[in-house]
Parts: sequence; C-alpha cells; structure tokens
Amino acid sequence: MKITTYLATIKRKDADMSGRYAYLGFRLREKGTDIKVRSDIAVDPDLWDAEANGYRRSRKMAEKQRQKTNNLVNRIMATLTEEFDEATACPSWAKSIIARCLQSKEEDPSVPTFADRMKTYIEEKIEGRTVTIYTPVLKTLQRYDAYMQQVKGKENFHLYVETITVEDYHDIVEYAANENKLVDQYPEFYAQFNLGRYIPRPKSDNGKFTFLVKLRVIHHWCIRQGITKNTSCDDFTIPPRIYGTPIYISLEERDRLFEADLSGKSESIRLCRDLFVFQSLIGCRVGDLFGFTKDNIHDDVLEFVPQKTRKRLGRSVQVPLNNKAKAILARYDCEDGRLFPKMAVSTNTCRYDLAIKKLFRICGITRMVTVRDLFTGEDKQKPICDVASSHMARRTFIGNLYKKIRDPQLVGSLTGHVNGSRSFARYRDIDEEIKQDLVNLIN
Repeated sequence: MKITTYLATIKRKDADMSGRYAYLGFRLREKGTDIKVRSDIAVDPDLWDAEANGYRRSRKMAEKQRQKTNNLVNRIMATLTEEFDEATACPSWAKSIIARCLQSKEEDPSVPTFADRMKTYIEEKIEGRTVTIYTPVLKTLQRYDAYMQQVKGKENFHLYVETITVEDYHDIVEYAANENKLVDQYPEFYAQFNLGRYIPRPKSDNGKFTFLVKLRVIHHWCIRQGITKNTSCDDFTIPPRIYGTPIYISLEERDRLFEADLSGKSESIRLCRDLFVFQSLIGCRVGDLFGFTKDNIHDDVLEFVPQKTRKRLGRSVQVPLNNKAKAILARYDCEDGRLFPKMAVSTNTCRYDLAIKKLFRICGITRMVTVRDLFTGEDKQKPICDVASSHMARRTFIGNLYKKIRDPQLVGSLTGHVNGSRSFARYRDIDEEIKQDLVNLIN
C-alpha cells in the first residue's frame, strides 16, 4: 500500500488561518482501493515538503514544532499501514485512525526508523562475527537517509518499516550499488562519515542480492514481532545468486601444504599453513575456527555450534579428528586454552586471507582456474593462489569428501548444513570423474 499526503484549502470561516495554512490530507492507494481523507492538522504550505511527507528545516519554524508535527504524521502513516485491511478500509476508518493518533500524540514522541529497527535486530539477534555482515548494511541505510535529506533536499526523509514500499527498496539498492561513485561526486557530504579506507565498493548482482536479503530479514522480523503488517518486502522478486564452478584444492595439494618445509619462513606463514590445513580437515567456517579452544575437543572429536546458525538452529556439529588434524594440534599448547596462538592471522580474516595467498605461492600451488567475473558474468583464467581464501578450506573439505562418498546428507552432518540445503550445492562440483562413475553403474 502507498500513502501520500496532500494539502486541502482551509475554508474562509477559519478566517484566522485562511490563506496562511492548509489542512493536511492523507491518500491511501492499494490495487482497487483509493481513499482520501482530510485531517484537522493545519500546516504551513510554504514549509511543507510533500515528497518527504513532512516539514523541511527552516528558520521560520521552531525545530521542536517541526519534529513534533513530523513525528505525528509518521505515526499516522505507520498506523494506517499497519491496520489496513482491504475488506474494511474506508474513509471513516481512516479518520478514526487519525483521531486516535491526534489524541495520543504526546505519548509517543518518535517512531523508530528502518535503521533503528535494524540496529535493534543486530543487538538482540546477532552475535559473533555475523555482526560484521549486518553492520555495513546498517551503515549504508543510515547514509542513505542522510543522503536523501542533505543531498536530495528531503530534510525529513526516513525509511520506516511500517511504510516502506517496493519503490523504496529499489531506490535503496540502486543507491548502494552506485555509492562508490557518489563518494567522488559529493566528497563534502561523505566526509562526515569518516569512511577512511572503507570506501563503498561497487556491488555486483550477487552483492545486490545479499543486500536485499539482509533488508528483507529485518522486515520479516518486524512482522513477526507485530511491529507492522506491511508486507511490501514480499512484493518483489530477488534474483537468485549466480555462482561459478566451486574452486578448491585437491587432496594432493592439501598434503603438499601439510608436508611443506617452512622452517625458513615467518611464524605467521607457518601458523597460516596449520590453520588452513586444519580448517580443510574439519570443514568449519573461519569465524568458528578462530574461536576454538581445548574445551571444544572430547575424545578426539571436535564439537561446536556454528556461529552463523547458532540462534536460528542451535545444532552442534561433531567432526572426528583424523591423524593429520591431531598432528597439527600437537604443535601448539596455548596457555589461554586456544587451539592456536593468538596472532594477526588467527584473529583477523583479512590478514589470514592475505597470508593464504602468500602460502600458496611459496608452496607452488599456482595452477590456473576458471573464475566467473561477478560484474560481467564472463569466465576468466586466474592462478588459484590469487583467489585462495579461508573459505576455500571449507570448500576443500566439502568438495573432496563429496567426491569420496557422494552423499550430501552425510557430508552436511559434518558441516552444519541442514538436509536439502540449497547452499550446499555451492561447495561441490559434479565433475567428469563423478559423471563417468555414475554411468559405469549401468554399463
């Protein structure tokens, strides 16, 4: 449903207000429904911003009065959206909503924005390293609100989960996809955010998918919490993510890393090797790897609850340690109980990823692989060392194990994937060897 405001001329009988003020009206449109109702809220037409549905900043109006009126209008629009029912919606219903909000206008001084809702969701529902996935989306949302206010001139603009529309979703994604260009175009505006080296990067189709999914998660949470009945987040289709062929190293290449003589190399490279090989032997995510302690191991079995699904599923994963994994752990005895020493490569994912690339070059793992360009969709040839990362260790575990047993449910029991997980397909590749073995079954 879309709600807009309009101004209605005050009749002459209100002589003290006629000419200077206008009554504020609300228009609700949803498929076959089109309702227009005038309220008794008098506003100054010269200061009213119809696009932002509120007063713009002006020296002619006290800031307190401006915020009071804008908060009231936002609350009315949010309540109309939340209680809208196509079967019963009519002008008298809308007027009753407006009257109720006018009577209780002093009780609720402000309405939380979409960004406020997301911040609350992160504080209440997200933990561990997953926070780093949602925080950039929150900051983009906050910058978008400020951009619309300060650059586009819509001084009262905010996104609200109660009134956000499909068009709003498209606009915010378009903004996020092109924000890297806007930083160069409006340097003074972006200076207030102290971006430093965290300059927004252009978003590929997959990046837009991820961004939209995070916004939809927040909107669905607000619906479940009873905050809103607005379901505009379901009125558009999010294109599926497109993935290239999973890239991972073979068991022979993994063993080359495991057996490499790194005695003349730095301690961080040696630790990186042990981290990567250990991760490729148990298949965990890097966020879980960095948090493992001796308490996670019982009778040579590593047990943990994946951070990514801890609050949603809460299921523990048990992975027996093979001889190589136990040999790696035997090299360390940390006093603080951690499985690996606390260094940059064992606490910082970026440092870890850079060290992995360097490790691959040192060990001569530089074969060419086909990589899909996220922006053009074209296939490119790159050395595997240039695309190596911590997540490649997880793909190495899953991909090689799947080649051996070809049972996604069994492999998923070691990786934390639920039965029928769509994401599991991103990790294993149906290569020519598997296809040949399959057809040989009916030879």
